[in-house]
Amino acid sequence: MADKKEIKRQLFEKQKNYYSDKSFVVGVINNVKHDDDRQAVIDYMENGEDVSVENIILLSLHLKNKRSWTNHIISRKDEQQ
Repeated sequence: MADKKEIKRQLFEKQKNYYSDKSFVVGVINNVKHDDDRQAVIDYMENGEDVSVENIILLSLHLKNKRSWTNHIISRKDEQQ
C-alpha cells in the first residue's frame, strides 16, 4: 500500500481524469479522510461495476457515514463505562 500522500494523490488524479469538476473532486476528497476509505474509492473506480459520478459520490458518503457511526458507537460505550 502506498503512503498517505501517494494515496491521496492517486485518488485526486483518478477523479480528475474521470470527471474534472472541482466540486466533485473536492467533495469526494473531503468525504474520505482515511487511507483505507480512499483506497476503497480508488479500487471501485478501477474495478467496480456501474462506475459513475453519482456512485462515486454515494460510495464516499457511505464510507464517511459508516466511519462516523462507528465513532459514535465507540464514544457512547466509553461514556457508559
